[in-house]
Amino acid sequence: MLDAVIEIFGEGDIDPSVDAVAERAGVSNRSIYRYFDHRDHLMRAAVTHAMRRLIPEIQLDRIGVGTFDERIARFVDHRLRMYQQLAPITRAAKRAAQSEPIIAEEFEAGRLVLRRSFLDHFAEEFAPFGPAERTRAVLTAELAFQFEAFEFLWSSTNGQVAEMRIILIDHLTMCLGRSRSATSI
Repeated sequence: MLDAVIEIFGEGDIDPSVDAVAERAGVSNRSIYRYFDHRDHLMRAAVTHAMRRLIPEIQLDRIGVGTFDERIARFVDHRLRMYQQLAPITRAAKRAAQSEPIIAEEFEAGRLVLRRSFLDHFAEEFAPFGPAERTRAVLTAELAFQFEAFEFLWSSTNGQVAEMRIILIDHLTMCLGRSRSATSI
């Protein structure tokens, strides 16, 4: 049942009916209500299940390894793959997080994992900064990598991933490149 909900999310329906879920899962509505008291409980369970199942997807491999340009390209490519794979469930999770504190907490935990990998991957670039400067530099660089920014880029480029990649690489290069040169002034 949970996988059926996730499949439906993947098709763009972030608010599926119990009938649609039952049909997809090959069970009756009664079977769904045997396990879930309310439709919202089913949606919450599906989002939680999907988020936990997809944790390995958010792990960036070879953190901090390579030249500056290689690390930027690997980071951007990873985040673009994540967006393409996780956008449907993220849309549903963001909707559910508005009324479900548990989902909001899981969403925030995922965001913290992403932030930690970002900081570790570009530790060399952030090393010269004090805490306040580092916070500003990280926030500036991360702005383009928020889900809402990806949605904006997707719509603005008509889903042209190659164009999104160029924009994101340019953004990160400018942000982190400026960060590196600012310390030498």
